[in-house]
Formats: sequence, C-alpha cells, structure tokens
Amino acid sequence: MPDDKSGPIILEGEERAAVDKCLTYIRSCQRGDGRLVQNGQVPEAQDKTDPYFAGIAALALLAADKLVRTDINATGDLLAVAKYLKWYAQHQKDGYIDKYLDGGNRTEKRDSEDSYAAMLLMVAARYNDVAITLAPIIKAALDKVLPQDILEKLVKDALKALISVTDADGLTFALRDYKIKYTMDNIEVCRGLKEGARLFESLGLANEAKDAAARALKSGKGLASLYDKKTGAFPVGKNEKIKITKAEGARRYPDCLANLFGLACIPLETGAGMKLFNILQVEFKPDDFNDFRAPEAPVERWLMAAYGVGAPPETIKELRALLVREVAAFTPVNSALHISAGAALALLEGNQWLQ
Repeated sequence: MPDDKSGPIILEGEERAAVDKCLTYIRSCQRGDGRLVQNGQVPEAQDKTDPYFAGIAALALLAADKLVRTDINATGDLLAVAKYLKWYAQHQKDGYIDKYLDGGNRTEKRDSEDSYAAMLLMVAARYNDVAITLAPIIKAALDKVLPQDILEKLVKDALKALISVTDADGLTFALRDYKIKYTMDNIEVCRGLKEGARLFESLGLANEAKDAAARALKSGKGLASLYDKKTGAFPVGKNEKIKITKAEGARRYPDCLANLFGLACIPLETGAGMKLFNILQVEFKPDDFNDFRAPEAPVERWLMAAYGVGAPPETIKELRALLVREVAAFTPVNSALHISAGAALALLEGNQWLQ
C-alpha cells in the first residue's frame, strides 16, 4: 500500500489476485439501471440495494482505478460509478434515500441519513477527481451518463441532508428521528465533508465548499471529543457507556467494531492507540470464514486499525495475509457486495480511504 494514495498502487501475487476477485464480484453486482445490489447472483426480482454498502463498493471501484491506468476495466469502472451516481440521483429525495428491494420496485426504510449522505459525497468527490483528469473525449462520454447539473444537485442535496442531522457540537445523528451520534457514522461524515468541500470547489460551488469545509473542521473536533481518556476507548455513540472487554459486556458488534473504526481514523496520543488495539486483540478476534454476509468485526477493519495505530510491520503483514485467505474463501453464496468492497479497499488503501 502506498503512503501517497494519489500515486499508483502496486500489488502482486496473491494480494493482486484477491483484489481482482473482489472487483470482479462488485462488477457482477451492477444492474442495467446503474444500481449496485448486494448479490449479483440472485434473480433481479429478489435483489436489494443498500446505498451505504453500494457506496463502499463504488469507492472500491474508484480505488482500483489506481492499480493500472491501462487496465481494460479502468474506464469501465468509472462508467459504472457514473451510472450508479445517476441511479442515486434519480432515487434521492431532498438528500435522503431508502433501500431498494425486489428489482428496485419496493423500498425499505433507511437506517441512516448521515452515513448515506457522507458516503455519497465521498463517491462523488473521488469520481470527479478522476473524471477531470481524463482526455476530453472520455470525459464527454461520462458527462453524457452523469451531466454536471445532475451531479451538482445530487451533492448539494446530500450536504443539505447532513446539515439536517447535525447538532451544535458538529456531530450528526443517525436519523432526524433517531438521536444517536454514532462514532462510526461520524467518522464517515467527517471524511465526507472534507471530500465534499474539495468537490464543491472543483464544481465552482464556492458557498457550499466553504460551508462543507467549516463543518468538516467542527466535525473533526467533535470526533476527538468522543475518545474517553479515562477508559482509553471510544463509545458506540456519544454519551453511551464504553465497553471494551467481555467482562464489561462488550460485543464484537458494535463495541469492538466502533473502536476499530476509531483507531483507524481518529489520531490519538502516542501509545494510546496501540494500547487499545492490544486490548481488543486479547478480547476479540476477526470474523471467521463461515459466513461473511453479516460481519461483526471483519479482518479488513482490524487491518485498517493496525495502520491507524502504527502497528508493527509483522502485524500488518499477518493481517494482510489473513485478509487474502479470507477473500480466497469468498463464494457467491457466502459473500456480499460490501464484503468484497471492504476487503478490496483495505488491501488497496489500508485506512487511508476513510482517515
């Protein structure tokens, strides 16, 4: 994994094969209308689109663009993301979007408004980062799929959605009618706002760029306040009891996972992160290889946390090898869109895609 994520990514051998397998699976999950479904192997009438998981998949496709720019799939993956963003724009209502079932014909109420919008801003920003560097003829082809006016409205509405769930401390509630400020959600929100600011500036939307940048700064301060020095850990949500050991009643999900998120993305004092990481390693282990569809503390999140705390090289190496073995065990039956996407992103970018 490169230190500078703007540069090309060099993966070889088993790691490259693992990423290629994940990308192939993600590509198989896109339907003709652009939506990304949880499992491309099921009949279309039974499929499901979860905008949060689909966003992670789109980020994986964009990260893969840096594997080899001459890869035959490079332009195809950008086109796939453009189609997904257009589908999202067609189904977003005032910045909010639900889950879609049964071939997109039935909706299921969203379980998040902050993370969905944040993920959308990340996808749109990184798509735009690549699109604006392309040859004019290729950029024009992408613009036919996703015209700039549609992209602008899409991201402006996403920012409005984030504003609607933001509290005075800069942190966001999961939903307007569910007043929990989740650590994991707010990590994604902070990153989404940072990337959104860059995107708005690129699109010439100065007011939105300034607003997003200011909100990102406040969000970052809010995130820092979630870390509790007394326990040396993160809560699942602000003001919730912190549990990191089984004796305290901690569970792999959400307690362990929330702390892995925090370690991957929130800077701590020297030594504090590694101390917490070591405690989590004693108390919990990465998910096993039986069924990947309902992850609790997947190995890719341990790998991201290891990068975040500056774990020893041998720990990073072991976790990367474990993740490669996990991907080797993926099948259309035991895997899902977000599982392949998370694995690909961790191998390609470590914690950098969300930090």
